[in-house]
Amino acid sequence: NNKGAVASIMNAMIGSCCYLATNNKDAFEDKKTREILVDHVDSLLDAYEDLDQARGISPDIVSYSLAYTALESMEDSAAEAVLEMAKKKAKKLAGGKRRKILASSRRKAVSTFTEAEPTLKELLGDEFEVLLETNEFCVINKPSGVPCFHKKATTAGKIKKKKGKTTSKDESSASDISLEDALVSCNVPLSTLNSDALGLVHRLDRGTSGCMVVAKTDEMHAQLVSEFFLRRTTKTYTTLLQDTASSNLDNEGLIDQPVNGRPAQSKYRLLERYGNNVALVEFEIFTGRKHQIRVHAAEALHRPVLNDALYSNNEMANILDGGTSQQFFLHSSHLTIPRFGIDATAPIPVSWIPLCRH
Repeated sequence: NNKGAVASIMNAMIGSCCYLATNNKDAFEDKKTREILVDHVDSLLDAYEDLDQARGISPDIVSYSLAYTALESMEDSAAEAVLEMAKKKAKKLAGGKRRKILASSRRKAVSTFTEAEPTLKELLGDEFEVLLETNEFCVINKPSGVPCFHKKATTAGKIKKKKGKTTSKDESSASDISLEDALVSCNVPLSTLNSDALGLVHRLDRGTSGCMVVAKTDEMHAQLVSEFFLRRTTKTYTTLLQDTASSNLDNEGLIDQPVNGRPAQSKYRLLERYGNNVALVEFEIFTGRKHQIRVHAAEALHRPVLNDALYSNNEMANILDGGTSQQFFLHSSHLTIPRFGIDATAPIPVSWIPLCRH
Protein backbone atom coordinates (compact mmCIF):
# COMPACT_ATOMS: atom_id res chain seq x y z
CA ASN A 1 0.00 0.00 0.00
CA ASN A 2 3.03 2.30 0.26
CA LYS A 3 3.34 3.98 -3.14
CA GLY A 4 6.58 5.72 -2.21
CA ALA A 5 8.27 2.43 -1.31
CA VAL A 6 7.17 0.82 -4.59
CA ALA A 7 8.47 3.77 -6.60
CA SER A 8 11.80 3.62 -4.71
CA ILE A 9 12.19 -0.07 -5.52
CA MET A 10 11.40 0.56 -9.19
CA ASN A 11 13.93 3.36 -9.37
CA ALA A 12 16.53 1.20 -7.63
CA MET A 13 16.09 -1.49 -10.30
CA ILE A 14 16.37 1.02 -13.14
CA GLY A 15 19.35 2.50 -11.30
CA SER A 16 21.10 -0.86 -11.25
CA CYS A 17 20.76 -1.02 -15.04
CA CYS A 18 22.13 2.50 -15.31
CA TYR A 19 25.07 1.66 -13.06
CA LEU A 20 25.96 -1.40 -15.14
CA ALA A 21 25.64 0.48 -18.43
CA THR A 22 27.81 3.41 -17.36
CA ASN A 23 30.35 1.61 -15.15
CA ASN A 24 31.06 -1.43 -17.31
CA LYS A 25 30.91 -0.26 -20.91
CA ASP A 26 33.45 -2.86 -22.00
CA ALA A 27 31.09 -5.61 -20.82
CA PHE A 28 28.42 -4.36 -23.22
CA GLU A 29 30.42 -4.28 -26.41
CA ASP A 30 28.67 -7.48 -27.39
CA LYS A 31 25.40 -6.65 -29.16
CA LYS A 32 23.43 -9.45 -27.51
CA THR A 33 24.50 -8.36 -24.02
CA ARG A 34 23.45 -4.78 -24.78
CA GLU A 35 20.08 -5.98 -26.01
CA ILE A 36 19.49 -7.86 -22.76
CA LEU A 37 20.12 -4.75 -20.67
CA VAL A 38 18.01 -2.56 -22.99
CA ASP A 39 15.18 -5.08 -22.65
CA HIS A 40 15.46 -4.86 -18.85
CA VAL A 41 15.14 -1.07 -18.95
CA ASP A 42 12.20 -1.26 -21.37
CA SER A 43 10.50 -3.88 -19.23
CA LEU A 44 10.83 -1.73 -16.11
CA LEU A 45 9.34 1.30 -17.90
CA ASP A 46 6.48 -0.92 -19.12
CA ALA A 47 5.96 -2.12 -15.55
CA TYR A 48 5.77 1.51 -14.44
CA GLU A 49 3.05 2.06 -17.03
CA ASP A 50 1.07 -0.85 -15.59
CA LEU A 51 1.57 0.49 -12.06
CA ASP A 52 0.38 3.91 -13.18
CA GLN A 53 -2.86 2.47 -14.53
CA ALA A 54 -3.45 0.09 -11.62
CA ARG A 55 -2.22 2.08 -8.61
CA GLY A 56 -1.33 5.58 -9.78
CA ILE A 57 2.42 5.03 -9.38
CA SER A 58 4.16 6.74 -12.28
CA PRO A 59 7.78 7.41 -13.29
CA ASP A 60 9.35 10.60 -11.95
CA ILE A 61 12.34 12.65 -13.09
CA VAL A 62 14.70 10.14 -11.45
CA SER A 63 13.09 7.17 -13.24
CA TYR A 64 13.34 8.84 -16.64
CA SER A 65 16.85 10.16 -15.99
CA LEU A 66 18.22 6.75 -15.04
CA ALA A 67 16.53 5.05 -17.99
CA TYR A 68 17.75 7.71 -20.41
CA THR A 69 21.33 7.58 -19.09
CA ALA A 70 21.43 3.77 -19.31
CA LEU A 71 20.08 3.72 -22.87
CA GLU A 72 22.21 6.65 -24.01
CA SER A 73 25.35 4.96 -22.67
CA MET A 74 24.58 1.95 -24.85
CA GLU A 75 23.81 4.24 -27.80
CA ASP A 76 20.29 2.88 -28.03
CA SER A 77 17.80 4.86 -30.12
CA ALA A 78 15.14 4.51 -27.41
CA ALA A 79 17.04 7.01 -25.23
CA GLU A 80 15.59 10.03 -27.05
CA ALA A 81 12.05 8.66 -26.69
CA VAL A 82 12.56 8.34 -22.93
CA LEU A 83 13.86 11.90 -22.74
CA GLU A 84 10.81 13.13 -24.64
CA MET A 85 8.56 11.40 -22.10
CA ALA A 86 10.43 13.17 -19.31
CA LYS A 87 10.04 16.54 -21.04
CA LYS A 88 6.34 15.95 -21.61
CA LYS A 89 5.72 15.08 -17.96
CA ALA A 90 7.71 18.06 -16.69
CA LYS A 91 5.81 20.40 -19.02
CA LYS A 92 2.48 19.06 -17.78
CA LEU A 93 3.42 19.38 -14.10
CA ALA A 94 4.94 22.85 -14.52
CA GLY A 95 1.73 24.29 -15.99
CA GLY A 96 1.03 27.55 -17.77
CA LYS A 97 3.66 29.65 -15.98
CA ARG A 98 6.46 27.55 -17.49
CA ARG A 99 5.04 27.91 -20.99
CA LYS A 100 4.98 31.72 -20.63
CA ILE A 101 8.59 31.78 -19.40
CA LEU A 102 9.83 29.63 -22.28
CA ALA A 103 7.88 31.64 -24.85
CA SER A 104 9.35 34.87 -23.49
CA SER A 105 12.90 33.50 -23.47
CA ARG A 106 12.69 32.62 -27.16
CA ARG A 107 12.24 36.31 -27.93
CA LYS A 108 15.43 37.35 -26.13
CA ALA A 109 19.12 36.90 -26.84
CA VAL A 110 20.69 33.96 -25.02
CA SER A 111 23.49 34.74 -22.58
CA THR A 112 26.14 32.51 -21.00
CA PHE A 113 26.39 32.37 -17.20
CA THR A 114 29.79 34.05 -17.38
CA GLU A 115 28.42 36.93 -19.47
CA ALA A 116 25.48 37.29 -17.07
CA GLU A 117 27.61 37.12 -13.90
CA PRO A 118 27.69 40.92 -13.22
CA THR A 119 23.88 41.11 -13.44
CA LEU A 120 23.47 37.98 -11.33
CA LYS A 121 25.69 39.55 -8.66
CA GLU A 122 23.42 42.61 -8.65
CA LEU A 123 20.34 40.44 -8.22
CA LEU A 124 21.65 37.81 -5.81
CA GLY A 125 24.58 39.42 -4.03
CA ASP A 126 28.32 39.90 -4.53
CA GLU A 127 29.14 36.36 -3.41
CA PHE A 128 27.37 34.84 -6.40
CA GLU A 129 30.08 33.40 -8.62
CA VAL A 130 30.44 31.24 -11.71
CA LEU A 131 32.89 28.50 -10.71
CA LEU A 132 32.85 26.40 -13.88
CA GLU A 133 30.92 26.65 -17.14
CA THR A 134 30.66 24.37 -20.17
CA ASN A 135 28.17 24.17 -23.01
CA GLU A 136 26.09 21.69 -20.99
CA PHE A 137 26.23 22.81 -17.36
CA CYS A 138 27.41 25.51 -14.98
CA VAL A 139 28.65 25.21 -11.39
CA ILE A 140 27.87 28.29 -9.31
CA ASN A 141 28.39 29.63 -5.80
CA LYS A 142 24.93 30.41 -4.39
CA PRO A 143 24.85 33.11 -1.69
CA SER A 144 23.25 32.42 1.69
CA GLY A 145 19.71 33.74 2.02
CA VAL A 146 18.84 33.13 -1.64
CA PRO A 147 16.05 30.56 -2.22
CA CYS A 148 16.60 28.16 -5.11
CA PHE A 149 13.06 28.71 -6.35
CA HIS A 150 9.63 29.80 -5.18
CA LYS A 151 7.06 27.03 -4.90
CA LYS A 152 4.30 29.64 -4.97
CA ALA A 153 4.17 32.95 -6.81
CA THR A 154 5.34 35.91 -4.75
CA THR A 155 5.51 39.61 -5.59
CA ALA A 156 8.62 39.91 -3.39
CA GLY A 157 10.49 37.70 -5.86
CA LYS A 158 9.57 39.74 -8.90
CA ILE A 159 12.46 41.39 -10.72
CA LYS A 160 11.56 44.95 -11.60
CA LYS A 161 12.76 46.62 -14.76
CA LYS A 162 13.78 50.28 -14.68
CA LYS A 163 14.75 52.09 -17.86
CA GLY A 164 15.88 48.89 -19.50
CA LYS A 165 17.91 47.72 -16.51
CA THR A 166 17.27 45.29 -13.71
CA THR A 167 16.82 46.46 -10.16
CA SER A 168 19.97 47.47 -8.31
CA LYS A 169 21.68 45.37 -5.65
CA ASP A 170 20.46 47.69 -2.88
CA GLU A 171 16.88 47.43 -4.09
CA SER A 172 17.03 43.65 -4.53
CA SER A 173 18.39 43.10 -1.01
CA ALA A 174 14.94 43.90 0.38
CA SER A 175 13.23 41.57 -2.11
CA ASP A 176 13.12 37.80 -2.29
CA ILE A 177 14.57 36.99 -5.70
CA SER A 178 15.20 33.28 -6.18
CA LEU A 179 18.07 31.71 -8.06
CA GLU A 180 15.64 30.55 -10.75
CA ASP A 181 14.12 34.05 -11.05
CA ALA A 182 17.55 35.60 -11.59
CA LEU A 183 18.73 32.99 -14.09
CA VAL A 184 15.52 33.25 -16.12
CA SER A 185 15.75 37.06 -16.18
CA CYS A 186 19.27 36.81 -17.65
CA ASN A 187 18.05 34.30 -20.26
CA VAL A 188 20.84 31.80 -19.71
CA PRO A 189 20.14 28.35 -21.21
CA LEU A 190 18.35 26.12 -18.69
CA SER A 191 17.11 22.54 -18.85
CA THR A 192 13.37 21.87 -18.53
CA LEU A 193 13.19 18.44 -16.83
CA ASN A 194 12.64 19.79 -13.30
CA SER A 195 8.98 20.82 -13.12
CA ASP A 196 9.67 22.92 -10.00
CA ALA A 197 12.52 25.02 -11.37
CA LEU A 198 14.28 25.37 -14.70
CA GLY A 199 17.87 24.12 -14.71
CA LEU A 200 18.08 23.00 -11.10
CA VAL A 201 19.49 19.47 -10.76
CA HIS A 202 19.61 19.63 -6.94
CA ARG A 203 19.01 22.30 -4.34
CA LEU A 204 20.48 23.94 -1.28
CA ASP A 205 18.46 25.31 1.63
CA ARG A 206 17.86 29.05 1.44
CA GLY A 207 20.31 29.69 4.28
CA THR A 208 23.03 27.45 2.85
CA SER A 209 25.62 28.91 0.49
CA GLY A 210 28.05 27.29 -1.91
CA CYS A 211 28.43 24.91 -4.84
CA MET A 212 25.46 24.03 -7.03
CA VAL A 213 25.41 22.54 -10.52
CA VAL A 214 22.84 23.89 -12.98
CA ALA A 215 22.02 22.01 -16.20
CA LYS A 216 21.81 23.86 -19.51
CA THR A 217 20.45 20.94 -21.54
CA ASP A 218 17.88 18.24 -20.81
CA GLU A 219 20.36 15.53 -21.80
CA MET A 220 22.91 16.72 -19.24
CA HIS A 221 20.21 17.24 -16.62
CA ALA A 222 19.20 13.57 -16.87
CA GLN A 223 22.79 12.40 -16.62
CA LEU A 224 23.56 14.62 -13.63
CA VAL A 225 20.44 13.39 -11.81
CA SER A 226 21.70 9.85 -12.43
CA GLU A 227 25.11 10.66 -10.93
CA PHE A 228 23.49 12.01 -7.75
CA PHE A 229 21.15 9.01 -7.50
CA LEU A 230 24.00 6.52 -7.96
CA ARG A 231 26.05 8.42 -5.35
CA ARG A 232 28.93 9.05 -7.71
CA THR A 233 29.31 12.59 -6.43
CA THR A 234 31.21 13.97 -3.47
CA LYS A 235 29.58 16.75 -1.47
CA THR A 236 31.65 18.45 1.21
CA TYR A 237 30.28 21.15 3.49
CA THR A 238 31.98 23.54 5.89
CA THR A 239 30.06 24.88 8.87
CA LEU A 240 30.44 26.91 12.03
CA LEU A 241 28.83 25.14 14.99
CA GLN A 242 27.80 26.43 18.40
CA ASP A 243 30.50 24.73 20.44
CA THR A 244 28.75 25.12 23.78
CA ALA A 245 28.03 21.48 24.66
CA SER A 246 29.60 20.18 27.86
CA SER A 247 30.68 16.90 26.21
CA ASN A 248 33.90 16.71 24.24
CA LEU A 249 33.76 16.66 20.45
CA ASP A 250 35.94 14.00 18.82
CA ASN A 251 38.25 15.26 16.09
CA GLU A 252 36.36 13.16 13.54
CA GLY A 253 33.59 10.59 13.34
CA LEU A 254 30.78 8.96 11.40
CA ILE A 255 27.17 9.87 12.18
CA ASP A 256 24.69 7.14 11.29
CA GLN A 257 21.35 8.51 12.44
CA PRO A 258 18.00 8.64 10.60
CA VAL A 259 16.67 12.00 9.41
CA ASN A 260 12.90 12.26 9.07
CA GLY A 261 12.67 8.48 9.53
CA ARG A 262 15.06 7.67 6.67
CA PRO A 263 18.64 6.34 6.92
CA ALA A 264 21.25 9.09 6.82
CA GLN A 265 25.03 9.06 7.09
CA SER A 266 27.46 11.93 7.49
CA LYS A 267 31.19 12.02 8.20
CA TYR A 268 32.53 15.01 10.12
CA ARG A 269 35.99 16.39 10.88
CA LEU A 270 36.81 19.11 13.40
CA LEU A 271 39.00 21.67 11.63
CA GLU A 272 39.46 24.36 14.26
CA ARG A 273 38.01 25.98 17.36
CA TYR A 274 37.56 29.72 17.80
CA GLY A 275 37.38 30.67 21.45
CA ASN A 276 35.00 28.68 23.63
CA ASN A 277 31.85 29.04 21.56
CA VAL A 278 32.56 28.32 17.89
CA ALA A 279 33.90 25.26 16.05
CA LEU A 280 34.75 25.01 12.35
CA VAL A 281 33.65 21.56 11.18
CA GLU A 282 33.74 19.84 7.79
CA PHE A 283 30.98 17.41 6.78
CA GLU A 284 30.82 14.91 3.95
CA ILE A 285 27.36 13.45 3.34
CA PHE A 286 26.68 10.02 1.90
CA THR A 287 22.90 10.45 1.71
CA GLY A 288 20.92 13.50 0.68
CA ARG A 289 18.19 13.89 3.26
CA LYS A 290 16.48 17.23 3.77
CA HIS A 291 18.35 19.29 6.40
CA GLN A 292 20.70 16.33 6.98
CA ILE A 293 23.72 18.25 8.26
CA ARG A 294 21.59 20.65 10.28
CA VAL A 295 19.85 17.74 12.00
CA HIS A 296 23.04 15.72 12.55
CA ALA A 297 24.86 18.74 13.97
CA ALA A 298 22.04 19.60 16.39
CA GLU A 299 20.88 16.13 17.40
CA ALA A 300 23.94 13.89 17.04
CA LEU A 301 26.74 16.32 17.90
CA HIS A 302 24.55 18.56 20.11
CA ARG A 303 26.13 21.56 18.44
CA PRO A 304 23.68 23.34 16.09
CA VAL A 305 24.77 25.29 13.05
CA LEU A 306 25.33 28.91 14.00
CA ASN A 307 22.35 31.15 13.25
CA ASP A 308 20.12 28.18 12.44
CA ALA A 309 16.97 29.27 14.22
CA LEU A 310 15.06 26.11 13.22
CA TYR A 311 17.30 23.69 15.10
CA SER A 312 18.60 25.94 17.88
CA ASN A 313 17.09 28.03 20.65
CA ASN A 314 20.54 28.97 21.89
CA GLU A 315 21.32 32.59 22.68
CA MET A 316 23.96 32.54 19.94
CA ALA A 317 21.32 32.13 17.23
CA ASN A 318 20.76 35.10 14.91
CA ILE A 319 24.22 36.57 15.48
CA LEU A 320 24.98 37.13 11.81
CA ASP A 321 25.80 40.81 11.53
CA GLY A 322 23.48 42.45 9.05
CA GLY A 323 21.89 39.09 8.21
CA THR A 324 18.62 37.39 8.96
CA SER A 325 17.38 34.12 10.42
CA GLN A 326 17.28 32.86 6.83
CA GLN A 327 21.07 33.04 6.61
CA PHE A 328 23.17 30.60 8.59
CA PHE A 329 26.71 29.27 8.68
CA LEU A 330 26.52 26.21 6.43
CA HIS A 331 28.46 26.25 3.17
CA SER A 332 28.70 23.72 0.33
CA SER A 333 32.44 24.15 -0.08
CA HIS A 334 33.35 21.38 -2.52
CA LEU A 335 31.49 19.40 -5.20
CA THR A 336 32.97 16.70 -7.39
CA ILE A 337 31.27 14.74 -10.16
CA PRO A 338 34.16 12.82 -11.77
CA ARG A 339 32.21 11.55 -14.79
CA PHE A 340 31.87 15.13 -16.07
CA GLY A 341 35.14 16.54 -14.79
CA ILE A 342 33.51 18.64 -12.08
CA ASP A 343 35.85 19.47 -9.19
CA ALA A 344 34.65 22.81 -7.87
CA THR A 345 35.44 24.72 -4.68
CA ALA A 346 33.45 27.70 -3.41
CA PRO A 347 35.28 30.16 -1.13
CA ILE A 348 34.07 30.64 2.43
CA PRO A 349 31.63 33.62 2.66
CA VAL A 350 33.15 36.93 3.71
CA SER A 351 30.59 37.21 6.54
CA TRP A 352 32.32 34.29 8.30
CA ILE A 353 35.68 36.06 8.66
CA PRO A 354 34.96 37.96 11.92
CA LEU A 355 33.99 34.71 13.66
CA CYS A 356 37.01 32.83 12.32
CA ARG A 357 39.50 34.97 14.19
CA HIS A 358 41.12 33.80 17.37
